[in-house]
Amino acid sequence: MKRLILWTVNMLFLTLLSAASAAPLTADLAALTAAETSRVMAGECPTCNPNPYPTIRHEGWDLIKSNTSSKVTINTRLVRPYPNPTPHTSAKHTVSYSDECQNRWVSGSVSIGRGLGISIGTTYHCNRNQTLEFTVPPGKTVLLMEGTDRWYVTVTYRHYIQWSDGYREITGLTETFRQENTVKYQYLQ
Repeated sequence: MKRLILWTVNMLFLTLLSAASAAPLTADLAALTAAETSRVMAGECPTCNPNPYPTIRHEGWDLIKSNTSSKVTINTRLVRPYPNPTPHTSAKHTVSYSDECQNRWVSGSVSIGRGLGISIGTTYHCNRNQTLEFTVPPGKTVLLMEGTDRWYVTVTYRHYIQWSDGYREITGLTETFRQENTVKYQYLQ
């Protein structure tokens, strides 16, 4: 019974309190104008940044690793012998040749390579003229030999995004390219 009386008193008090707050106000309320409604409700803010989110300025690739393999001689051949039959005089010779230098990108992404200036499968010629001067001692023969060396260059690039707020994001994408290089040379034996 005590609980029922306490509950009834509380309900009566709450009813009177809500009736007092629902009484008519003395100040007149006015509707907002369309401009005020637009500023308040539509999110328009003349002092705020019009685009609060950063945008991508540009993206690109950084070279992060380059590795050059050892040169491997893939063939040798005799060009010609240079005999000196005289018993007391040395013979001087000068030989000019092209080193037939060339390089070719043999692996990697074609589309990413194009953006980096790498053309997969295209052979580039970098020929240089070389001169070899030598002296053959009296009564000796020197063999002029030619060899071809090959080596590989492996490069790895990492992708990044540059944002308008200055942040540089490393995306985690990497791409590896491999270049095959060959060059001819002449030597004495």
